[in-house]
Amino acid sequence: RVLNKMSNKAAGIAAAAGVGLVGLVMWKTLRPPSNPEPVPSKGKEKEQEKEEKEEKQQQQESLASVNKNLSAKNITLIRHAESEWNEWMVTNKRWDKGCETFLDCGITAEGEAQCKRLRLDLQARTAPDLAVVSPLRRSLLTVQNSLLVVYPETPVVVLPEIAEILSDACDIGTSPQELKKDFPDFDWSNCKENWWWMGKSPEETWIEIEKSEKIGEEMQPEVREPDPVVIQRIQKFKRWLAARPEMNVLVFGHSEWFHKLTTYRFGEETFGTKTENCEIVEWNPIHRADDDGWTWVDSPQTPTSRQ
Repeated sequence: RVLNKMSNKAAGIAAAAGVGLVGLVMWKTLRPPSNPEPVPSKGKEKEQEKEEKEEKQQQQESLASVNKNLSAKNITLIRHAESEWNEWMVTNKRWDKGCETFLDCGITAEGEAQCKRLRLDLQARTAPDLAVVSPLRRSLLTVQNSLLVVYPETPVVVLPEIAEILSDACDIGTSPQELKKDFPDFDWSNCKENWWWMGKSPEETWIEIEKSEKIGEEMQPEVREPDPVVIQRIQKFKRWLAARPEMNVLVFGHSEWFHKLTTYRFGEETFGTKTENCEIVEWNPIHRADDDGWTWVDSPQTPTSRQ
């Protein structure tokens, strides 16, 4: 009897504990979360949409205002002279893993001859108020061997925003501290160390670029500076130039970057200007622009004229 009483008592305790455990589990399962996520009301959703729409409109108006200010200036785009990388591509017609030898390469003998011919074109023009140049060596050499021979007093500002879209070894720059030795009279105040996309050292950047995949018979780089980053650079350049007082400006840069700068939509099509080495192109920004930096127009009229 004693053992039975003890057994019955133990069973009662166990049963009570079981009920308590089940209750605890059910309470934890059914109780509302301590910090429930707020569910936005329809009114707040509409308010948020309105704010986003207004912000987008302000961006568009701001970009349109920048383009309007730029259109009052005389802006000339000049692509760099033939580079060692350009010569390699003409000869080999492919991207090659050995192209690390072309890191921030210079210009060729043909490139120097192009600079001499460019001098004649520049002599026939009014002296510029300002020259803006990419920090890549091939553009710097083009300015040094053409413009500054004709108009040596022209102020030259080095601007990383107008560097080529990074996809090859030749698009990886050099330390401004090193370049200042060869181009001491240029304004380097806007150019910091490792200014190019990714912000890594030239060696680290090359390791990333070297990763490639074979497409057909050509080697194509996997790593390329994304369009949104390039568009952001273009917008920054536009705002910077619009705020400058100079009205007659030469911009020494690169083929792909100039093509992106001059690209605009008409319906479902896009238009842009591809430039040859040392080609001169007059650029007239169009007043309307959307929030991602692409320019909109009402007719397919090319916003540049070639010389």
